[in-house]
Amino acid sequence: MEMESLRQEVFKLKTEKAALKVKSKLFENFAAMAHSCCRQPSAAEWRSVRETLQKTLVFCTELTGAQHGNLVLLDSNLVVTDSIQKPEESDQDQCCGLIGQVLDKGLSGWVSNHHQVGLITDTHGDDRWLPLPHQPKTVRSVLAVPILKCDELLGILTLMHSRPNHFAPEFVEQMQATSDQIAMTIENARLYGRLDESYRSLDRSRQEIEAYSKALDDELGKGRQIQRDFLPW
Repeated sequence: MEMESLRQEVFKLKTEKAALKVKSKLFENFAAMAHSCCRQPSAAEWRSVRETLQKTLVFCTELTGAQHGNLVLLDSNLVVTDSIQKPEESDQDQCCGLIGQVLDKGLSGWVSNHHQVGLITDTHGDDRWLPLPHQPKTVRSVLAVPILKCDELLGILTLMHSRPNHFAPEFVEQMQATSDQIAMTIENARLYGRLDESYRSLDRSRQEIEAYSKALDDELGKGRQIQRDFLPW
């Protein structure tokens, strides 16, 4: 009896420790994302944001026990602008093959249309599963989470496993919480990018105005010189 009570206590402690680890990891990733959001997304800065998103993807696979995962970023027309994978799975040719594609079919298409989490417990019995060329052949469980900001779809986080019924309900909740932070990161990077482009546009306009003003001054100077040349001494 005492042994059973001790066993239950140990199990409870292990559960609490695992939950604490999850919260700690989520906090670390969210803090890194918030730090990335505060910086101007030049090419170098965007690489930093992208690295943060890749680390978050790795954490998502570790947290859920997923064997594979990817994060695709979309523009307003649902065209893929970037494809992020775990470092050991990254293939430049495969990633670039997704760029410019519209995700309108399979589970990604379903998530795009419904703006809801797509959970497939077994791909053998769900016609929404249509694997992309770069995805692993043996996939039975899939969790696809929309990255939403004010109902705008910014991307889709997809996690996969070779065993059916792998993704438990708590994984869905955790990935939804993570997707909110990913959305914040992407949206802020976009806003800073637009602001940076506005500044660049203003600077180009300023340079054009200054050049035009100088040309006018030159022409006025020539006009005054001509007038002086015609004046009698």
